[in-house]
Amino acid sequence: MTDWIAVGISSAALLVSVISGYFSLFHKKNRLVAVIAAWQLDKDPKVNHIRCEVSLANNGNLDLLVRAVEIEYEEKSESDILPELEVDEIPAVLKASELMLLPLELPKRFLNMATKMDLRLALSIHIYTLEGNLMLAKKLLNPVTVDNPPIEPDWQPFVMHKVEK
Repeated sequence: MTDWIAVGISSAALLVSVISGYFSLFHKKNRLVAVIAAWQLDKDPKVNHIRCEVSLANNGNLDLLVRAVEIEYEEKSESDILPELEVDEIPAVLKASELMLLPLELPKRFLNMATKMDLRLALSIHIYTLEGNLMLAKKLLNPVTVDNPPIEPDWQPFVMHKVEK
């Protein structure tokens, strides 16, 4: 009877070891989760931007390249005014299991115009995998101003998806 218990325990340990070896050596996954971490609303009229901080988490086991960040209107509009976001932190390599905080400076004029035109914003983060595939993490946001604070859906996480060609 004791031999069967020992064989059972040894078999279970071998199975756990094989499964662990598979996941550490052969199972490769690209996964990025992003979330709006903070909005810094400044009521001072001399400050011409609102700071938005986006947290990126590489939950996969492969490195990712964060190449660019863009913001535009969700729909086409009469306005051609779109800010060009300059983020010192990108391009950047986001190692497996690593976190990164992207500070974005959004012009108040752009956000006020989107609010007046009742348009939502599309935040796009362009990511490349080690295989060279372009991925996109996209989030629709309501424009945030001093008089129009963020709403609950804006705080929900969003993930990257493969770009269809």
